[in-house]
Amino acid sequence: MSILVFNAGSSTLKFALFDQEAGEACARGTIDWAGHPTGAQVVVRSSKGNEARSHAKDLDRHGAAAHALKILIERNLVSETLEEIEAVGHRIVHGGTEFRESARIDAPAKAALARLSALAPLHNPPALVAIEAAELALPRVPHVAVFDTAFFAQLPPKAFIYPLPYEWYSDWGIRRFGFHGISHGYCASRAAEMLRRDAADLRLVIC
Repeated sequence: MSILVFNAGSSTLKFALFDQEAGEACARGTIDWAGHPTGAQVVVRSSKGNEARSHAKDLDRHGAAAHALKILIERNLVSETLEEIEAVGHRIVHGGTEFRESARIDAPAKAALARLSALAPLHNPPALVAIEAAELALPRVPHVAVFDTAFFAQLPPKAFIYPLPYEWYSDWGIRRFGFHGISHGYCASRAAEMLRRDAADLRLVIC
């Protein structure tokens, strides 16, 4: 069984295919539109270190997820039926205060992500496009959103309220959210594992 992961950025769509049993990536790829007005640069690396580069002419974000799957099929990492893929994960930059942990993607979740686009206008809209394209290509499997902001969801008010006029927070919702939480969460758990200590007992500076 495999897990497919998409990370939609402001100018790229990154993807990776993970072997669920081994817990390792079989392949990683990037579709990059920056500096390519007639399409996108596509780079795919296998777990063995092999790299393939190509130019996808006239490829837009709506077709990017299907193109990524096409590449995985061509490299014999999945079959044409895509039956090996059991779930799809989507990295989402901003979950606001509505998403405090990973969530199954459904219509209400997508509506909430659209509302939160005002807080991350360069990231949440492309993520929504990637979600809808991936759902179209893989309608039978669960799609799950994992949020960069969720790691910081339990910050106390003294940490998330800025030293600014309180009305900015109460009237407009201006507060600290915290980002790159997926990476912070991994680094913290991996540090605890390497130190053979409970993560809750550690005081870490993560760079």
